[in-house]
Order: sequence, then structure tokens, then C-alpha cells
Amino acid sequence: MPEPLTDEYLKEIQDRIAAASKAPWTVRLDDHFGEPCGFGPFTWVEYPEDDIAHLDADITFAAHARVDVRNLYGEVSRLNGEVSRLNERIRQLERAQGGGCYGA
Repeated sequence: MPEPLTDEYLKEIQDRIAAASKAPWTVRLDDHFGEPCGFGPFTWVEYPEDDIAHLDADITFAAHARVDVRNLYGEVSRLNGEVSRLNERIRQLERAQGGGCYGA
């Protein structure tokens, strides 16, 4: 199981989200073949020919990252807040029981 994300790490993510160009990033098609050639503020010249089958999926994944990361950050923040509220409620119940472990 992965370690919980620290508040400092979440703040770093939040800062990167705020600093990035605004969403959504759209996929751009080239003028010659109608193939993806970039997204949002990014363009590229070549892609490994031995992995061309993944090109569209990779571009779509990266183009959606701007919104997906923001949404995932929001969900992690919401869940962390919920965990904090539940932990506080557990402490309240333990104090009401005279300091013992709740549910024990």
C-alpha cells in the first residue's frame, strides 16, 4: 500500500496546478495527415515509430492530465478533510468513554 500523501506534497501539486496554463488542453491535428501533433501548449516533431500505436492514447492521456490532476487533487483534499473529521469524532467518542479506544 502506498504511503499517504503529505500536506507538503499536496501543496506542491496545488502550486503546479495553479501555475500551469489553463485547461482544457485540446489535441491539435497536423495540416497534412490529420494526425495528432500536440496538445495545449505542447507540440512535437517525432514519435518513436516502434510505438506509434500508442500515440493517440498517449496524447489523449497527456491532454487530459491538466483537468484530471486538478480533479484528483480536489478529491484527495476532500477525502483528507473527511478523514480528519472522522478522526476528530473518534477522539471525541474516546474522551466520552473515559479515554478508552472506541469500539474496543
